[in-house]
Amino acid sequence: MSSFQVDNLRAGARMAAWSGVLALILLPKFAATQASNGAARGTITDARGAPITGAKVVALDFYSGSARRVLTDARGSFAFDALRPGNHKFRISAASYLTRVFGNVEIEANQTKRIDAALQAVQPGTDGDTILAQGARQQKDLKDIPRSKVIQSISITTSPMTPFESNGDLWFTTWADDDNLYGTWGDGRGPTGELSNPLRTDCGIVKYTGTPPNLTPRVLLRDAPTMTNPQADNKPSSLLFFGKRLYGAFHTPLGDAWIGFLAYSDDYGLHWKREGFYYPGEAKPENASPWTRDQNSPFRNMLLINMGKAYSLNQDGFVYALAIGREYNWSGDVYLARVKKQNILKYAAWEYFTGAADGKPHWSKVQKDAVPVPNLYTRDQGSAIYHPGVKRYLFLTASQLFEAPEPWGPWSLVGDFPAEKPEWQRGYQPGIIAKGLGSNSFWFTIASQNRPPYLSYSFHVGQMVMQTTPAKTGD
Repeated sequence: MSSFQVDNLRAGARMAAWSGVLALILLPKFAATQASNGAARGTITDARGAPITGAKVVALDFYSGSARRVLTDARGSFAFDALRPGNHKFRISAASYLTRVFGNVEIEANQTKRIDAALQAVQPGTDGDTILAQGARQQKDLKDIPRSKVIQSISITTSPMTPFESNGDLWFTTWADDDNLYGTWGDGRGPTGELSNPLRTDCGIVKYTGTPPNLTPRVLLRDAPTMTNPQADNKPSSLLFFGKRLYGAFHTPLGDAWIGFLAYSDDYGLHWKREGFYYPGEAKPENASPWTRDQNSPFRNMLLINMGKAYSLNQDGFVYALAIGREYNWSGDVYLARVKKQNILKYAAWEYFTGAADGKPHWSKVQKDAVPVPNLYTRDQGSAIYHPGVKRYLFLTASQLFEAPEPWGPWSLVGDFPAEKPEWQRGYQPGIIAKGLGSNSFWFTIASQNRPPYLSYSFHVGQMVMQTTPAKTGD
């Protein structure tokens, strides 16, 4: 999720620059009264060159986090004066057009930067702000979902803890064979308190030593899984470690992603290679990801299910992933896919859940055959693990905890999250930590948008305890 808000909208979305042309032309110096500042001018058109009136242009100052907004006039023109010198991001959105984001635009003192963009048409009536608008979180009526007979209730036993300074969200982790946790963050500086402009990134990788909640971070990579030109705006969905290799499910761009894809690292997160990624309009690679918007894929956000240290609790040789099509403001349905561990990077080898009969799942190699997993629901990204203490698969969202004896179910509702502690409210996209599990507890990460009561746009960790029914625990 983005770290900045403008008019109660998230203004930090990134978009790969595959359409339009950005011209950065230095114009003459302007008035001496603005000698310490810079400016930006530009014209926004459609693909045919016709001006777009009323397009929203947001200028985000990387250093201060402040944002300013203007609308284009009848000629499609906009202007910002008195911009602080340094790196800025410009976000351009308009109804029925694909949002454009230009990152790391250098504003210079006494100079005017020119930013022109042609926007690509999309479904009528939608734009980037429609996709990213937050508003009140819509909840599905879950009264008909069966309640768990194994886990009676849940409680959060801690206040939000921040073991280190940080900035960002999407704090998902996996437990590797070296006993360390490896994780992600998005849209921020990561686990550092410094305010230097170059530290801000769309997606980063971090190594944690220690056991929750006492974690010590070390930044491994910024702009993970790879730095690209044009920028791909990679966003993390989940991580998984097994076989001496760190795998990640990523998507791009923010929000209604064009593509979901896999990447891997053979040196514990220092370097990454993407698999099957391509831009719209490009020739598809041989092993192209099928999880794309033009396929209406509900697998663009793959929530890989962690199963213990280095995936050691897995017994059937498959990797499983719950999935949604968009990282937030999703329809609610959750899907399931699996693949043999040795074939995880081969997209054609993935199988998609098509239903179950007599407790046995059915699978298809065609993702359009997939059906939602019964009794699962989420509006945003969540996380999933196998918990050996309660012998259940757990799926945690910003709103609920679900459990099941198998990845395909039958799933049941445990309870609402957060249920009773106001200091945990307004968090989103929590990540269950596979390390440090208790017999009936787990640690989780979460961030928020600096909205009261307490959670901030940073790394928070807490412990959730599950009150179980002893006679049913082993079912």
